[in-house]
Amino acid sequence: MKIQYRDKEIIILSGVYEPAEDSFLMVEAILREVQRSDGILEIGTGSGIVSIEDMAQVIATDISPHAVKCAKLNGIDILSNQGKI
Repeated sequence: MKIQYRDKEIIILSGVYEPAEDSFLMVEAILREVQRSDGILEIGTGSGIVSIEDMAQVIATDISPHAVKCAKLNGIDILSNQGKI
């Protein structure tokens, strides 16, 4: 499945959290509050919608290999790891 958000088309693989209002609010807050020189740690990246905006240095992680693949398919140029807590 694909969704449009802002000026981007986001790929959502089966079994990966589909971005909803909470995701969109998080992106808006980060765009408003975070400086480009800041760092962000996104735990549970899912599709990568929060990390996909070119806003700061981002490290994203997820325990789901499907989510890691999905984030990479969405072109996130960040460190994307899959592992267990």
